Amino acid sequence: FKNLEPRFVSPSGVKAKGRISSHHDFGQRIPFGNPTSDMAVVGNCIHQIFARIEENSANKIDMKAIIGSYGLSAVLTDTKSIVQAWNNLCGYLTTAFGAAVKTYHERPFRLEKLAFGGVPVFVLLD
Repeated sequence: FKNLEPRFVSPSGVKAKGRISSHHDFGQRIPFGNPTSDMAVVGNCIHQIFARIEENSANKIDMKAIIGSYGLSAVLTDTKSIVQAWNNLCGYLTTAFGAAVKTYHERPFRLEKLAFGGVPVFVLLD
């Protein structure tokens, strides 16, 4: 089993080099209370918060509980900036692509190209 690819891969966990084709600078970042050595955990936590905000609203979820479950209570201390980051993202997407007709979270698809030694790959994509 040591030679198998990881079952769950986060974008920040992929060690690849290449040119970024597009990005948007919102002029501010979510501040860290304390530094962290694992940005993949931070990214997964923020992803989970964004998914919960999308399903509910920012004032109906317990962000501090989600942050605590990732062990980041001393890192992600400014929940208002996380909500602002969500609002920035939604505003940018609406401006760039128009108002959402429907949103989906974690859509499954099958990778037709057999990438991992001939084994079909099923993926959940945000």
